[in-house]
Amino acid sequence: HQLDTKWGYRIFRDSEITVDKENCIHWDRLEQFWEDTQRPTLQAVKSELGYDWKKDLGKKITEQLQEKPLFQLLRDGLKVNSQHTLDLLYFRPERSDNKHQSELAKKNIFSIIRQYHFTSAANPRQEEDDRQSIDIVVCLNGFAIITLELKHTLAKQNVLDAVKQYCERDTERSIFYRAFVHIASDDEKAKIATTFSKPPTKDDFREFNTGLLNEKIKGDDYAVQYLYNEILAPDSVLNFIERYLYGSTQGWIFPRYHQQRCVKRIYDDITEHYRKKKSLNLRYLIQHSAGSGKSNTIVWLVQNLRNLHVKNQKVFDHIIILTHRINLDDQISKDFLKAIGQTGVVAYCKKSNDVRLALGDRIENYRNPEIPINAPVIVTILHKFSFLKDIADQTGKNICFIIDEAHTNQEGRLHDRMVDVFDEATGQTIQQKIEEEEDEQEELIDEIARKEFPNLCFIALTATPSDNTIQKFGREGRAFDVYSMDEAIAEGYIMDVAKNIITYETLYELNYKLPDDHQQNEYPTLQVYRALKLKAFEADEVIKEKCKIIVSIFKDRTADKIEGKAKSMIVTSSRLSAVKYKLYLDEELKKRGLKWKTLVAFSGKINYNNTFYSETEMNKSNNPQNVKIEECFEKGDDIRFLIVANKFQVGFSEKMLHTMFLDKALQDRNAVQTISRLNRIYPGKKFDTLTVDFTNSYDKIIKAFRKYQSNVESHKEANPDDLYKIKDELLKRGIFTLEDVEECIKLFNSENPADVVPLSVLLTKIKGILEAKADMDKRREFRTLLARYVSLFGFIKALFRLRLKDKILIDFNIFATLLYKKLDPAMSAGDLEEELKNVKLKTFDIEKISDKIHEPGGDDDEGGSGGGQRSGGSITSVRPMATVEEVVIAINLHFKERVSPEGVSVVENYLQALQKDNDLKTTIRNNLTQDERQVYDLVIKGIMDKLYTDYIINHSPQHYAELTQENIQVYINKSAYKMLREIIITA
Repeated sequence: HQLDTKWGYRIFRDSEITVDKENCIHWDRLEQFWEDTQRPTLQAVKSELGYDWKKDLGKKITEQLQEKPLFQLLRDGLKVNSQHTLDLLYFRPERSDNKHQSELAKKNIFSIIRQYHFTSAANPRQEEDDRQSIDIVVCLNGFAIITLELKHTLAKQNVLDAVKQYCERDTERSIFYRAFVHIASDDEKAKIATTFSKPPTKDDFREFNTGLLNEKIKGDDYAVQYLYNEILAPDSVLNFIERYLYGSTQGWIFPRYHQQRCVKRIYDDITEHYRKKKSLNLRYLIQHSAGSGKSNTIVWLVQNLRNLHVKNQKVFDHIIILTHRINLDDQISKDFLKAIGQTGVVAYCKKSNDVRLALGDRIENYRNPEIPINAPVIVTILHKFSFLKDIADQTGKNICFIIDEAHTNQEGRLHDRMVDVFDEATGQTIQQKIEEEEDEQEELIDEIARKEFPNLCFIALTATPSDNTIQKFGREGRAFDVYSMDEAIAEGYIMDVAKNIITYETLYELNYKLPDDHQQNEYPTLQVYRALKLKAFEADEVIKEKCKIIVSIFKDRTADKIEGKAKSMIVTSSRLSAVKYKLYLDEELKKRGLKWKTLVAFSGKINYNNTFYSETEMNKSNNPQNVKIEECFEKGDDIRFLIVANKFQVGFSEKMLHTMFLDKALQDRNAVQTISRLNRIYPGKKFDTLTVDFTNSYDKIIKAFRKYQSNVESHKEANPDDLYKIKDELLKRGIFTLEDVEECIKLFNSENPADVVPLSVLLTKIKGILEAKADMDKRREFRTLLARYVSLFGFIKALFRLRLKDKILIDFNIFATLLYKKLDPAMSAGDLEEELKNVKLKTFDIEKISDKIHEPGGDDDEGGSGGGQRSGGSITSVRPMATVEEVVIAINLHFKERVSPEGVSVVENYLQALQKDNDLKTTIRNNLTQDERQVYDLVIKGIMDKLYTDYIINHSPQHYAELTQENIQVYINKSAYKMLREIIITA
């Protein structure tokens, strides 16, 4: 109705007209368009081809569609022969005084066909039901270009049902190959698939909404009215075909909602401003998240703005894209070549003189045949603004500058900066010196903000604008157009990397929050915290120790991810640190007999131990051809570590990147930009990325993410015990029973496909109980608890092995995940089977459950030495520690709020006394070959308990109550036993 009354679409029912289903053409409309616009040419073609002229033209259309997509054919026209070409549409001219073109554009015929049956069989309406027809097909001059499948939530169907219906059809029919846009929609949400020469699949359908929630506009019937008010408006459809769609038979792309919205808003704002002021001096800040498709947005901005006219006057003489060198050679240049397809339009300038040539200057003794003179579009690197301002002033031309976010700089200027790092073990704030790259985009924005430029327009794109940028380039305290991280995550374009960020200290402490029979010993304290105390961020021994930890974590947590191809990045505080990490990580990998390789990225040369190191020299063995580091890292499956110092922290898009180790204090937008290197989507890459922070910057990192992303949870105080607490709390609500959980798991694990039905019935029953027993707030609270359990379980599973005793937690996670989905109001009734597949994929990723407890440094297939029965199991939550100091540091970390400094001093003296107890050491030595746990439980525990209590009573009775709390005493004696045992083995 809206398309008819508002936009003048002609409405037809498929049963009332004749449509060529093989070519997907409503010939009556196409013939009418040709009669109205090109009658002499059409008559000549009819005379040459005779009675079957439609059939012959249909064959020619099919032939030409083998070489180009339909939208390209519509733009180019149909070449009938060497004498005749028939235009297939007309675009509205930029200049209103082009009357002839304006009149032709008005004669485009927009129509829709209701219930389009996609077969040409005899009497199809008698043989086919609605599932074999499409709700709406949009035609332009008779050509079917867009299909729509519509659902309504009141009928208990939604957009997912529409997608499912698309995918269950006979997609070999021509309509699914010819139409280039397919829209699935209900009354609240929409998804869109853009395909060429292939039918749409479920994965092709992507979110196409105005935001996280489509808000119903006053006067509209539905929240998705924007599809009819905006997207399917005739001028909008023509604009998409003319300026947005580009590609080849290998692939092409249609703008996402936020991209076309952004371009249109800027286009309209410039038009309105220039009409009133006849000058520019405009600034636009575009805050589009990673995963938003910024390169394509830039291309579409250029395509729409380069021929913009106001009152028949062209607004811009040139559009200059300021990007980074890496993009100049890569993404943006490739996109422009595909999008514009004309020579002489775009100049790619790497030198200042090239820019002058492209602007029309004649420079004595300088020529570059690759640079078009007076090019409408110029792509160049971020220059000093003074240079850009000078050329703008000299030419007197109107210029639009599009400033791309500064990306990975290969020759950036570095400066030292001191950052505060809080050491929770000591309660002191210390300073770390880091090398940091200057932010060229920020510098440029600062300079632009100082003055008015009546002939210039600036458009800056960034995912993470600083407060300074928003203040100077924003409007009313915010960006002109925003596509948030929340939207990109919800729509599946990037991963939520903020979920799995953890400090090394928290990793270490989490070991001890696990129940006593669940100790993993996976994260040793060792010298990491001594480093914080001593401020020794570049100390050789500290970096060596971190390299051991990194390799262990990577081996246990990362190596098998993404089908065994996951990669990691180590972010260092300086170039010197990067050099050391490269040397010591290679040494550690070789020592353990691992075949993984490393690359390092830093600028210039660094002197270490009287040897000068460069990036090229250090990478020579793993990059003999000296290709770009990012290409070598991407293509080398065995290259699993990239060590960086002020490189690749912004704009680097390696999809196999899974884990990041931070040895550089990060905060504000730099933290978000760096960790967001992990957020790229890739088949087989699950939502379990991991960031390990060695610098205790966690609070600042989480604070930074909360600035750009909502609902960022802090896992700093995460406790595995909370899983049991949440489970018990949910059970107390009386909505389901443990028997329900067991039945759910039984059906879930069944290999009988028919068991999907009783599983759905079970979940529906539980949903019914919840709706009967709880009001809306209680239901929301119940679902929030389910979500919290699933989130915490994923976090814990990403960091620790799960054992046989944890099977109840694993099973409950499956149950909670399925029930959470079932309670989703937007969940399709027919989508349970797909959800089961997703959950099974995630569950399969849980490592094999075993009673054996792995202990790093013990029984290890990487090498490592051991004595006696060290690999036979663990009796403690601590890794072998060979010094009193290490034990004391661990105690400080573990019990810092429960043991006073004086109490710690008493324990330190006790440990030193134990080292002199020859009887105890002899007993330990005589039992080295026996099972470690049994030796402790049956022999050592009693001896040490007596020694410990006697020592406290005799030396510090005032601390007796404090130091003999059961878990503290047990921990100290187990740690002491480990220490003595390690000393004896080492000796």
